[in-house]
Amino acid sequence: MNTRSAQNLALCTLSALCAGCMGPAVTNEVVKPTITTTGPKAVPAAEDPFNVAMLSNLAPGLIAVVHVTPQKIELVQAYIMLTPTFTRADRGRGDRIIASLSGDGAKISEAVVSDPTIAVEESFSKRGAEKARTLRTDDRSVAFSLSIPHRVDTLDIAVSATGQTAHFDVSRLLRAYCAEAPRAASCQAVPASR
Repeated sequence: MNTRSAQNLALCTLSALCAGCMGPAVTNEVVKPTITTTGPKAVPAAEDPFNVAMLSNLAPGLIAVVHVTPQKIELVQAYIMLTPTFTRADRGRGDRIIASLSGDGAKISEAVVSDPTIAVEESFSKRGAEKARTLRTDDRSVAFSLSIPHRVDTLDIAVSATGQTAHFDVSRLLRAYCAEAPRAASCQAVPASR
């Protein structure tokens, strides 16, 4: 290493040391943090990834609650709303309550649920379960979610345990929905079979 290189090295080292000392002076002054926010910004539903993901798994469907007694089947509530597009199959054993939607006499969709005729009644104390008994109840309510891929007019309910059936006109409900969303697939006629 020659003298010139040693001088350059010493100069660079001195410059580096001085640069560290030339920073802002340290003070005991309290610095108040500042927070800035922006106002709400509207995002179109088609551009919002959460909305896109949620809506891609939803389609118009009928939510129906029926009350079953030995004397009759009664439609308690019925709504058209967005429902999950996936279906859940109830493949267990025992009695079933079957709901189906039809349009112009053609079956459009169906849902099957276990008939909740058996109930377990338990009583508890501080030591745990004291008594338990199985009861058969003939007065029960069940809820269904049925997809509506095409226009429907009738909700049919069948109870396998008793053979009871009932038919409910849901065309007025669908007409009200279609007045707001006339281009929805649920408002279109059933395609003719070839």
